[in-house]
Amino acid sequence: MTIIADDSNQKSVDFQAGYRGDRIEALSAIGKPSPYVLASANLSGDTSFAAVGLSWKFGHRLYVRSGIRVAIHDGPKLLFLTDGSQRQLG
Repeated sequence: MTIIADDSNQKSVDFQAGYRGDRIEALSAIGKPSPYVLASANLSGDTSFAAVGLSWKFGHRLYVRSGIRVAIHDGPKLLFLTDGSQRQLG
């Protein structure tokens, strides 16, 4: 379970893998982003996802990485949490 998903009410283990490529020189007009892929499989049948995108790194030793991506998931459209609130994954 990741800290980001800690309040999702899905208390199982995720297996995650990703790859980030080299900066794309042909996209120098927009800052030479790096392509990446990311996948997360939930081992208990809860929400899994796959994503592809571009990321930009600003700085060297201390840096910020921003990005844009498209993802697909198999989670429920609407999830009710134990406190009565809801999580909408779209």
